[in-house]
Amino acid sequence: MPETVIARLKKPIAVKFERTPLYKAFEYIGKQTSVTFTIDGDALKQSGYTRNMTQRLNLENVPATRALHEILKKYNDMTLAITSEKEKTITVTTKAVATGKGLVLLEVGP
Repeated sequence: MPETVIARLKKPIAVKFERTPLYKAFEYIGKQTSVTFTIDGDALKQSGYTRNMTQRLNLENVPATRALHEILKKYNDMTLAITSEKEKTITVTTKAVATGKGLVLLEVGP
């Protein structure tokens, strides 16, 4: 397994989400990439988001970053921040909360 979070997220994966709760979608991507995703529920709630928002996504053999991009682009304020390179953890939060905590945002493009 690659050493960095970014390298792990470049691993090709397949996703098929049909009415999959947001937290389960991130859990699945985490298992596929050996990265732990933590959802900041309070931050999401401030922007009107929940951990249970359903995801519909069907992608084959794409980098995990692409799957993450497809999820995040639906939510204007939602973002990711690497919270520990050593522990391989990412927090799902909002831009306002991440900036307020001084977290470095993780950009995932298509």
